[in-house]
Amino acid sequence: AVRVLEPRRFFYDEPGETDGQTFGDLYLPDSANPALPVVVLVHGGGWKDSLGLAYLENHARDLASFDVAVWNVEYRRVDSGGGWPTTVGDVCSAVDHLAEVYGQVGGRLDLSRVVVAGHSAGGHLALWVAGRARLPSSLPGARPVVPVSGCVSLAGVADLLMAEKAGDRYVHDLLGGRPDARHQRYVDASPVSHLPTGIPVVCAHGRDDKVVLPEQSEHYVRLARQAGDPA
Repeated sequence: AVRVLEPRRFFYDEPGETDGQTFGDLYLPDSANPALPVVVLVHGGGWKDSLGLAYLENHARDLASFDVAVWNVEYRRVDSGGGWPTTVGDVCSAVDHLAEVYGQVGGRLDLSRVVVAGHSAGGHLALWVAGRARLPSSLPGARPVVPVSGCVSLAGVADLLMAEKAGDRYVHDLLGGRPDARHQRYVDASPVSHLPTGIPVVCAHGRDDKVVLPEQSEHYVRLARQAGDPA
């Protein structure tokens, strides 16, 4: 494994306007590789501000030791200025900011090989990023500056209506209401509504997960394959 340098923090939005929550930590391997592929890591925690990117720090370091760059991103969450569509828009902005970070690290990032990976609520956000290229302009993250070439969802939430019906206690806070009042928002905010993505997506899920049911991943992969994606 390659030694990993201390992470550098970059803000992708004006910190004063977002209470300092719109930043990412970039982990680079101490190697001579001039064109590092990039993994964007998106943490979970029910989209709530009680959990931040710190729990993925060891994960980021470990990944970077395989000679890749890792961009561990923070975003505004429910109870701290986030929610729909802000939270989703922030993560898309964080990915696009890699075009700026590229210049600040001497062009060492290979922006043609960017993979997004997210856990739980972050899996929802990663799947959203995966489908950005096909989004209508009315939805957050349409017209990506930095497209991704792959996505890994770790116990991600792909269908918010299905999650709500299964008793998920976080979705209605993200979307500002229950499906009877916000039905279209549940549809719009679900990655399964925006297939195909046109890129490979891998969903990994624990069989005994009681917070995000494994059906979420199975359902996404089934619909993505039907739409022609290599999921």
